[in-house]
Amino acid sequence: MQPGDVVLSFDGKPIERTRQLPRMVAETPTDKTVKLTIWRDGKESGAEVKIGLLNTDKLAATPNPPETPQRDTPTIDVAGMSLAKITPELRRDLELPEDAKGVVVLDLGEDGPAAKRGIQAGDIVAAIGAIR
Repeated sequence: MQPGDVVLSFDGKPIERTRQLPRMVAETPTDKTVKLTIWRDGKESGAEVKIGLLNTDKLAATPNPPETPQRDTPTIDVAGMSLAKITPELRRDLELPEDAKGVVVLDLGEDGPAAKRGIQAGDIVAAIGAIR
């Protein structure tokens, strides 16, 4: 799987709404291998994935998350997060890879929906939902 992939079907069942996929994955037994149909680079292709448990101990912590947005960095607040487009300055300050695309989480409320899902300041959001 790559950022930007759109899952069209999971284990032979079509995905008609974005919110279906997380539930389908959650209801699938651990260690089961399932077939996916994905949309990538303008064409359909197949893939197989093995379902596993998320090990939060192995999640990488961001080395230097920003504490507050830079004064000249335009932000948008969504789901308890303050997001900013990746600029050359943010890329340098946060030591982001050159190929990083999306928006960066600059700040988030401790009790917001994003924080409850494990998102942290300094994370990069590459895509939200799926468009068909």
